[in-house]
Amino acid sequence: MSLLEIDRINSFYGDSHILFDVSMRVEEHEVVALLGRNGAGKSTTLKSLMGMVQVKSGTIRHRGVEIQHLPPYARAQLGIQLVPEERRVFGSISVQENLQLAAMTAEKPRSLDEIYATFPRLAERKRNRGKQLSGGEQQMLAIARAMIRNAEIIFLDEPFEGLAPLIVRDLISVCRQLADSGHTIVIVEQNVRAALALSDRSYIINNGHVVYEGTPKDLHENGDIIERYLGVKA
Repeated sequence: MSLLEIDRINSFYGDSHILFDVSMRVEEHEVVALLGRNGAGKSTTLKSLMGMVQVKSGTIRHRGVEIQHLPPYARAQLGIQLVPEERRVFGSISVQENLQLAAMTAEKPRSLDEIYATFPRLAERKRNRGKQLSGGEQQMLAIARAMIRNAEIIFLDEPFEGLAPLIVRDLISVCRQLADSGHTIVIVEQNVRAALALSDRSYIINNGHVVYEGTPKDLHENGDIIERYLGVKA
C-alpha cells in the first residue's frame, strides 16, 4: 500500500476539464517530481490532492483511506501540507510570528530551534517582517511553515521559480534533508534539472494526462521524451 494513491481523478475549473483520469502513487519518504509545460495540469494536480480543487470522479487514498471528499483543513490535519507557488507569507508580521502561527493548530509541532537549525538565515531574520524578506527567504519561510507543522507529506509548487542558482542549490539540499528525515515530498517545478536532481521518481503531465512515469535515470536515458514534453534538451 502506497502512502498516497491517486486513481483516475478528473478535475475541472468551472466547465473546463483540466485533469483526465490522472493516476499516480507516492511512497513513504519518497520525492516525486511532477513535470510538464506551463498549463499542463501540474499545479491543478497538487490543488486537487490538497482539496482546493474538487475532483469530479476518481479516488485519492492516504494510507488506504479515501480522502477526496475531505476539505483542505481536514487533509492538513492528516499531515498533508501545500507550499503554494505564491508562498503566501504574512508580510505584516515577523518570521517568528509566521512560524508560531503555523504551529498553533499542529498536533505535534516541531520546535523553533529545529526550524532555525535547518534554515539559519531565518534565525538571522526572525524579527524581520515577511515583506522585508527576499524571494529566497520567503520561500524558505513558506517551507519552514510546513516543517513546523511536522507535515508527513509536503507539496511544493514551483519552489525554485525566480530564485538565484545558489538559493536553488541550498533549497534542494534542504528538501533532501526533509526527505531523509522522514518527510515525503511531491514537487512541481519548471526547473527540470533541479527537480530531477532532487526526485526519486518523476511523472510527466501533458494536457492533463499522465504520459510518463520513471526514475531520473530512466528519463535521462530517454532524451526524446524530455524534449517532446518538456521542451528542453536532455
